Amino acid sequence: MAGVLKSTAQGIRAEVNLLSGVLPLTVAVPNPERAWTEGAAASSSTLANPGLKLLGTSILSSGVVTSTAGPGTGASGRAESSVAGASLLGTAGVGVGAVRTVCVMANSGITTTTEIADLKVAGQSIANPDVNL
Repeated sequence: MAGVLKSTAQGIRAEVNLLSGVLPLTVAVPNPERAWTEGAAASSSTLANPGLKLLGTSILSSGVVTSTAGPGTGASGRAESSVAGASLLGTAGVGVGAVRTVCVMANSGITTTTEIADLKVAGQSIANPDVNL
């Protein structure tokens, strides 16, 4: 007997623990994540410019965050999230032009794809993230 297919999608989830975890800050976009169960309609969310500032300094920023959970091709579930223009700790930290992840879940298995464009660490471009990270 096959189980019921389910999928969830969340574009960004970041946690920062200050003072040894006494002051945890969590950003989850969208919140709650998009969820889909076999037989239901797809669920999508788009949010522009979410971010997190601490004492006026940008810790996490992004452009548009899109998340969709829904049916895939045939008997499968599909979760897709994308983030445009994300950065962590500004130009001194890590930034990307775009990140897109797709996960397809079927009774036969799970396949995932992640695409990263314009990855930078401390302002330096990383030409091929598979090789350099």
